[in-house]
Parts: sequence; structure tokens; C-alpha cells
Amino acid sequence: MRKNTTIRPNEAFETDAAGLTDQGKVRYNNEDAFCVNGEMGLYVVSDGMGGHNGGEVASNMIIELLPELIKNREQSGPSDETVILKEAVLDINDKVCERGANDEELLGMGATVTALWFKGKKVFVAHVGDSRLYRVRKNQLTQLTDDHSVVGALIQMGQISAEEARVHPAKHILTSCIGSKEPIDPEVQSLRAEAEDRYLLCSDGLTNMLPDDRIYTILSEQKDAQKAAQELIRQANDAGGEDNITVIVLMIKNKTGK
Repeated sequence: MRKNTTIRPNEAFETDAAGLTDQGKVRYNNEDAFCVNGEMGLYVVSDGMGGHNGGEVASNMIIELLPELIKNREQSGPSDETVILKEAVLDINDKVCERGANDEELLGMGATVTALWFKGKKVFVAHVGDSRLYRVRKNQLTQLTDDHSVVGALIQMGQISAEEARVHPAKHILTSCIGSKEPIDPEVQSLRAEAEDRYLLCSDGLTNMLPDDRIYTILSEQKDAQKAAQELIRQANDAGGEDNITVIVLMIKNKTGK
């Protein structure tokens, strides 16, 4: 199990964040990757797929390149953060496609990306694929991203429930991902942050094993990000651990004395 933990203040809030990734109980390797960058306030989960080791290459490219691309675009001049994020994800898509096209062993590789950029009193989000972003606020768990997948589309059309989607035979078929031959349109959002918010970024190795009500209970009961991340991984493995499992938990608190 690989982990990363950071507790850093930003200009408005204290943050407690932890990331963990685990191979699970079935897969022979781990194609997930994650980034916890407290200095930037950047948190990213990526779930790779394709090729002999293509999924691992694609997800790690995303994790390594995204912070650099965001910094470069931020320094190049004033721009809306959602625009910066979206353009950085589009740049990464081009680089992953190019790498796959130039290496037979990596042909067809791809990955999901779910990125949260926490600045000041706002949270900026970019998303492609079926990794997810959740938020717990005022005793309610909300999925903030849509799954870019066959079953995600069926849920949005009201044809199946979220519980049915977890066992649907087409649950692994994506309609959009980084590295796709088809043009992608990253989903981007700008959200207001509040003290006591709890955010979860995760790969589908978690959500295919644990229902939302169980995820909510864990996020609500644990007092720090590291313990919450560890418990999510543990329970996903106890439920079968059928895929790689990656989680980032971000807890937001008022600054001390405020």
C-alpha cells in the first residue's frame, strides 16, 4: 500500500489530507496513481487501463504532468482556474495519445482523471472517466462528478439505479477517458468551500465494493484523513478487493482561532 499525507493551511482554511492506493486482492499489479500536493492544494486520482503496462504508464503520466502543466498555465497570465484545469487535462490527453501511438506496447492505453484544486475559499474540479469526487456537507454525501461510462449514462437516464450499476456487466466500459481516440470534453466545476467539508476522490475499485451509505459512514465517523483513508481501503478489501483501490480524503477546517 502506497500512501501520502499532508496537513497544510491555505489562506482561508486548515486542511488535513491523506492519499492511499492498494493493489486489492485480485489484480496482479496496481494501475492506479494519485497525487497529494499540499503546497499547491492539488489532489488527483487516476485509474489506468490498457496495454501490457499501459495503464500504469498512463496514470503515472497524469499524476506527474498535471501539477507542472497547471503551474505553467497559471504563470503564463491571468485565467479562470477552471479554464487552467481544463486546458491542462486536454494537454495531458494529447501527451498520453502521442505516447501510446509511438509505442506498440502502450497502444490503446488510457486513464481516468479526477482532480480537485483547492484555492482560497473555492474548490475547482476537472474530471474525465469514472473515478469519482464526493463531498460530505451537513450530514449529506453528494457525488459531485458524473461517471463517464455506459452505466453512468443509464443512471442519468433513470434506466438503472446506482445499486444496479455496481453489478452491471457493462460497468467497466467508459464513454470518455484520457488517451481516447475520440475528442474529450473534461467536466469542470467551481465550488464554494465550507469549514467541515469532507471530500473524497476515489477510483472505482472503492465504489464497486462499497455502497454510498457505507462510504458516508466511514467519512463521517473518522476524525482525521489518514484514518478515514485507511478504513475505506480496508473495507473495500474486506468486501472482495476486486480491483485496485485508491482514495484521497480531504478534510477542511476553519483556521485555528477563527
